[in-house]
Amino acid sequence: MPFFNSSIMHFFNSNISANFSASVAQNLTSSAHFSANATAVHSEWSAAAVVYLFVSISGFLLNSLVLLAFLRDPRLRTPFNLIVMHLIALNVLSSVQYAINVPATITGRWRLGDRFCEFYLLLQSLLGGSIVCTHGLIAVNRAWAVVKPLSYRQANNRRSTAMQLLGLWVFVFLVAFPHYVIAVLLNRVAVGTVGCRYNMVVVPAYGIIIAILIFVCPTLLVVMLYLGVSFRRITAAKTVKGAFRLPVDDNPSSSPGGARVGRAGP
Repeated sequence: MPFFNSSIMHFFNSNISANFSASVAQNLTSSAHFSANATAVHSEWSAAAVVYLFVSISGFLLNSLVLLAFLRDPRLRTPFNLIVMHLIALNVLSSVQYAINVPATITGRWRLGDRFCEFYLLLQSLLGGSIVCTHGLIAVNRAWAVVKPLSYRQANNRRSTAMQLLGLWVFVFLVAFPHYVIAVLLNRVAVGTVGCRYNMVVVPAYGIIIAILIFVCPTLLVVMLYLGVSFRRITAAKTVKGAFRLPVDDNPSSSPGGARVGRAGP
């Protein structure tokens, strides 16, 4: 069902772009909010709280419905759509992550304890990177299917898809987890004072490396593959159009009645 797949991809491209933008600003927003409310304990609905609540509810419901449609119809569970299902499942978990942050954003205090804060930050780091990298993996498979369709059909199966997803998670874990250990486990911030967030003071260069490897590079890969596939389709369309063009025959005797084919005039 190509139309159904295309509709899903357009929906998730816009959805994840909004989620990723909010995730990048989350640490800075939380830090300022908790600093301003470190001594005062009160509930206050801010713009950030409204955004988190809206993203969590809408993201959870919409992504869960789409994932349920995949699970109920076995015909949709093709090797490529397994990657799409992986992305949808990550969106559901990401929606839960935003929901966890709503009470702390409203009250100005993290009340779930240090251990749950550690789990929350681990979830944040792994989900953000895996979502963006999954978009890159989808772009690679689509470009492969367009440029080398026969090769893609031969190699595209559930085992290859599982290996691709496993490699994605190994890559994200190897890049993001050391930063989590350094900035959360070994150099924990005062959760009661500044909130549940990374210690961005230690090894700031590592954060830049993570942003380049996990976020910037996959995003550039998606853009480059999209442009490359679009160019390939345009050139292929011109080639097909030229192949079906009527030939011009300059020899009048070769056509019935001595008329010239493809050329007007005496």
